[in-house]
Amino acid sequence: MDGRMIDDLLALIDAGSVSAAATRRHVTQPAFSRRLRAIEDQLGFAVADRARKPVGPSAALLRFEPDLRGLAVGMVQLRRRLADVGEGARMLRIGAVHALGAGALP
Repeated sequence: MDGRMIDDLLALIDAGSVSAAATRRHVTQPAFSRRLRAIEDQLGFAVADRARKPVGPSAALLRFEPDLRGLAVGMVQLRRRLADVGEGARMLRIGAVHALGAGALP
């Protein structure tokens, strides 16, 4: 399971319907439905309750909401920590104006 899948599942939970979640994720509803089917195939259970209208999150998915939110927060924190490691290697670039007045102004 990757970060995009977790974000898709949380969008479904937060939006309450597949079409609203698709809008939040900036994809079409059919494309989002295909994503959900792929997640369901990988997980082995239905994440969307297709018996109700509008189609929304399944009860099984809602049981895992705290775990999904914890994973999402953990991934953001890990990305920040990884970025901090590389900060020492960052370069400072200074731009200079190439004009006659640039030498006189400082």
